[in-house]
Amino acid sequence: MVVVRLVLWAATGAPAPVADDQHDYLSLRDGLLATGRLLAPATGLPTAFRDPGWPAFLAALAAVAGRSIHAIVLAQVLLQAITGALLVDLARRSLGTRAARVTAVLYLLDLSFATYTLFVYTESLAALALVAFAWSHVALGARQAPRGAAAAGALAGALGLVRASALPLAPAFALGSASIEPVRARAWIIAGVVMALVLGAWSARNHAALGTWSLNTNGAMNAYIGNNEHTPLVHGYRAMTDSAVWQPFAGLSESARAARASRLAWAFVRSHPGLSALRALARLPDALEPDRMFLGLARRGQFPARPSGLLMLLGLAILAATLVPMVLAFSAVLAPPAHPIARAGAATFAAALLLQALTIAHPRFTQPAWLLLLPGAAVAWVELRAGNRARLVATAVSALALGAIAVRQLVLR
Repeated sequence: MVVVRLVLWAATGAPAPVADDQHDYLSLRDGLLATGRLLAPATGLPTAFRDPGWPAFLAALAAVAGRSIHAIVLAQVLLQAITGALLVDLARRSLGTRAARVTAVLYLLDLSFATYTLFVYTESLAALALVAFAWSHVALGARQAPRGAAAAGALAGALGLVRASALPLAPAFALGSASIEPVRARAWIIAGVVMALVLGAWSARNHAALGTWSLNTNGAMNAYIGNNEHTPLVHGYRAMTDSAVWQPFAGLSESARAARASRLAWAFVRSHPGLSALRALARLPDALEPDRMFLGLARRGQFPARPSGLLMLLGLAILAATLVPMVLAFSAVLAPPAHPIARAGAATFAAALLLQALTIAHPRFTQPAWLLLLPGAAVAWVELRAGNRARLVATAVSALALGAIAVRQLVLR
């Protein structure tokens, strides 16, 4: 796992984060180091627009290893190695040694996720929090043991602090895995209380600093960006670059902007229910597209030491390798294998798609949920090799659907 990521790093050369979310996270890191507070880069005022987990991790890393991009890459290589180890152990405990080996191979082939070690995005840390939460359900007996339940609650809270929009994925996994063993009400209560304490502390800070109990203010804006008259049917997230979308928020504070965004989004859905439903369906292919962040950022100068032709070839190789686990994983959604851990992965993935359908959709946001499908994808591979007819059909449908979405992506770009 580590070697694959180091080879990718060597192939691309030193990253130079381009001016987008990456610069925001680095600015938030610098603010935390200078003042101990999460401050908006543009205004210097307290903010809840970005979740605090990733900037806090970057600040802790900088305090120990300096602010070099190399330290960030190496730290993310470590995060993804731990994620892979937990995922493989989850598969071993749930499905056996053979499925664990296949899961490891599929994780190695998921090169789209591996490229996130070269960016300053939240994916590496969010994926680790989600996979660690799932692992705790099996390895720590979170559904029965109080200590395991407390650990699961803490990990779910950590996931919410890294990416609030991913928080529903934790209960989706827990509900999907309900048949692993009976659930004790005490365990649910302990997990819920611990998670509420973790998230409640941040919500209290937001209320004191901004006047809102929300975990962040970005979620409301995403709901509005996905549901207004300027949102296109295809790649609706592009509405965020439309100046007309931001006109209703001129002069508003961050919390007031979020409150108005929620009202406007809900008003639009009530006034245009049919169009809103159509847009929600149209966002599903956006969420299922092969991840294009590597090539997109390469075109914008993320890897200045390498020629564009080499980066294009590398991006196509990444896409080709990643389609293998994607096809098997999606077949495990279309026809979940008869294993609780596979059904739990499918439930998590469905929750991720639903969240994106209601707000904005981008393959970047689907990355953590794809990982929890890999144990089920390993079972799908075993069934495919055994000639299981239902699996053959599901895999063929998955390949056709994802292939068509990939072609659509290339045509629209």
